[in-house]
Amino acid sequence: MRRPDSKDRLPMGGWVWSLCLVLTLAGMGIAASGSGSSSIVRPRDPWAITLTGTVTDTACGTAFHKTLIHNDALCVRTCVELGAKYALATNKTTYELRGQHEKLYDYAGEQVQIKGERVGKSMIMVESVVPVIVEATHRGK
Repeated sequence: MRRPDSKDRLPMGGWVWSLCLVLTLAGMGIAASGSGSSSIVRPRDPWAITLTGTVTDTACGTAFHKTLIHNDALCVRTCVELGAKYALATNKTTYELRGQHEKLYDYAGEQVQIKGERVGKSMIMVESVVPVIVEATHRGK
């Protein structure tokens, strides 16, 4: 076996630079091959929340007022005009809602799905509001 002499070997820092070059080129190849689809896994936002419930207000909460004079939607809209905030009543909790006031006005008293970011324990900064479509079940003989 031939023993490598000093001219066959890279200088002390040379192998480090060669390794960096190889890793950089490999990283560029991985980035280029993944350009069609995202390969980055992002952690789930711990404050993001999606809930389904009924649009109500902070004054009435879950005590919906279906009277001879007005319905739930009108009650919610009236209470909000008088200073209450929009809220979402779920099975367990009532959340105060911030943002998307036009959509909340449209869906007052109705079942919706809210996506947003939790701000504190019982407040949500609303990003989207979509109505929940309840399908009627037809029982035929």
